[in-house]
Amino acid sequence: FETCCFYAEELFDGAPLTEAVKDLSKFDSLRVLKIISDVAGVLVQLQRLNVAHDLIKGKHILIGRDGTVKVVNTALLSPVPGMT
Repeated sequence: FETCCFYAEELFDGAPLTEAVKDLSKFDSLRVLKIISDVAGVLVQLQRLNVAHDLIKGKHILIGRDGTVKVVNTALLSPVPGMT
């Protein structure tokens, strides 16, 4: 990571979690568990790469109309020396 920079953009059909939860009728317990599981999976993958996301919060979690969950704002990714 010290010698590389990455920038990527993607058109995403959805909304940040902070906006999506305004209509709580769309969120049954199974959907909430899937969102939590998907975000946890991203964090596990980042840990395997020895990288930490410095700020996980609702506006950095996108919920797609098709149910896809994405963690965004990679400007907040930091290499973690010695992280295993």
